[in-house]
Amino acid sequence: MKKSIWLEKYEEQTKAKRDQSMKGKNIVFIVLPIMFAIIIIAAIAGGAMSTPEGRGGMIGMIVLFAVIILFVVLVKSKANKKDVTKFTRDCVNSLLETDDEVEQFDRQMQSQPIMQIKTDITETMFLTMDYVGKSSTYGGDLKYLFIKRTDIVSLNYCKMASTTANPLKASYAYDICNSQNKVIMNGIASTMQVFEEIEELIKTARPSVVVNKK
Repeated sequence: MKKSIWLEKYEEQTKAKRDQSMKGKNIVFIVLPIMFAIIIIAAIAGGAMSTPEGRGGMIGMIVLFAVIILFVVLVKSKANKKDVTKFTRDCVNSLLETDDEVEQFDRQMQSQPIMQIKTDITETMFLTMDYVGKSSTYGGDLKYLFIKRTDIVSLNYCKMASTTANPLKASYAYDICNSQNKVIMNGIASTMQVFEEIEELIKTARPSVVVNKK
């Protein structure tokens, strides 16, 4: 089966952006040694090496610096190995089963959405001819989740505590389920107004959807 052109571009752009971000973070390997050198020079100039306590303190500083550098290297190595496009790739590949569906998906992703709402500072939900999609940014990485409109059967929600500084603005957790009552998309709306916008989008996507308040 052919691969989605949209998915290929998404992977290419996302990986390029992350590589650029990683290059920018390499400055830490320049800044840390310089800061350490300045501290050591200042300590030596202040007579730190003239006493046993001072020499012990210098050794402690060297050990601490080595631990910090090792930690930074491990974190950076883990970040470099992270496949930030896996979630979106697995979702798209599981959703599209034929070449026709791939072409259909690509056409719809190149067109303006039928509806689009901002559900959070970092999250957007949108509607195309055949899909409901959600894009979100986490840790600087963009990811997507897609579901077929025809798979939507129910929208379940419940009122929760406020996610804002105002305790009167309650948030709403929601689950979008298929015919097996399996959750295929979920999230949290920060206010009733946001949830109503989500509900409107889902009802537009699937007029027969059953809405349940838990």
